[in-house]
Amino acid sequence: MNPSKKAVLIGAYPIGDFEVLKKEREGAFLLCCDGGYKTLEKLGVEPDLFVGDFDTLPKKELKNPKEVITLNPIKDDTDTFYAVKWALEKGFTTFYFFGCLGGKVEHSLANIQILSYLIDHKARGFLFSSDSKTVLTMGENETFRFKRDAKGMFSLFSYTPNALVTEKNLKYTLDKAELSSSIPLGVSNEFIGEEAEVTIHQGKAILVYPYGGLIR
Repeated sequence: MNPSKKAVLIGAYPIGDFEVLKKEREGAFLLCCDGGYKTLEKLGVEPDLFVGDFDTLPKKELKNPKEVITLNPIKDDTDTFYAVKWALEKGFTTFYFFGCLGGKVEHSLANIQILSYLIDHKARGFLFSSDSKTVLTMGENETFRFKRDAKGMFSLFSYTPNALVTEKNLKYTLDKAELSSSIPLGVSNEFIGEEAEVTIHQGKAILVYPYGGLIR
């Protein structure tokens, strides 16, 4: 993956803390979906691309995005999914999602599914909580490493029916353990002041961790 091909996507859910968004948007392509435009208005920023069917934003409120894609409200893709597929075609490989986790449960679940779609297309997505303190990502057949000074909770959930995982240097360790998508065994682990390592040997798994903890 090429981290320089990074896109930051703004969804319609409220964001409680803009500091992480301000940091992560530096040098990134800025995508905005429908009601997410209100968030950018608060920051005084126009997106590189606006995508939407204007179901949560009146069209008259749109000012001067660099590019606009207007969608038919009768469609198969969500605004977010359409924007992601557009960006993948342009070569973007890393996606940071703000305002896309919370609010309507069905949309949050849809956005988690998008993380799986990105993996299938050799890309990566990161979903940020509304306060930007927690990050949710997904992995498959790879190792994630976390900083020694990472603090707080870490959770791991199998996204596929089963996932084979190893967790090192956390309060609770696993050694090639099989996690099931039906049993939340991996919830609420803890960082212990060591450089933690999590390997997904087989299957896809969802990782939930504090912002700033992951070694990129």
